Amino acid sequence: MSLAASKGYAVCISGATGIVARRVNGLYEVTDEVFGGMPVYKKQGGEMWLEYHDSHGNWMLRVIEHKGEAESVCTAYVDCDVGLLPDKAPRGAWHVWVEKDIFEAQAGIAVTQKSAAEVAVLQAALQAAFAAARVATKAEARVAKVRKSGD
Repeated sequence: MSLAASKGYAVCISGATGIVARRVNGLYEVTDEVFGGMPVYKKQGGEMWLEYHDSHGNWMLRVIEHKGEAESVCTAYVDCDVGLLPDKAPRGAWHVWVEKDIFEAQAGIAVTQKSAAEVAVLQAALQAAFAAARVATKAEARVAKVRKSGD
């Protein structure tokens, strides 16, 4: 897929485990930025970025503080041939940070491409889930208040 054709797409990363799983797993949307000749993806609702490093030959997940740096500070990475989008990287080849300079190979990580329509559906579902969680939290707070006033 060309850079122009990647507009409006996102990738969903799932299956990461360990202490940084919440940072790694999620929906990453294509931005207008390019790094290493490839589109840059930003995690929806987070500060993680997915960018291709042609000097290292891999896609890297990074926190915003390290976005665009030439050095290889990252939370996770996958080796990938030049020109391949992250969903075309070899499955199971992801390495996830564990501690200090130690990365763990995680065969269960999957990266799937999502179209603009699929992203819209996922966003609507997430918004509905967050709204339901807010309602449940408010209801729980009211119940706790009633119980406390009855004591």
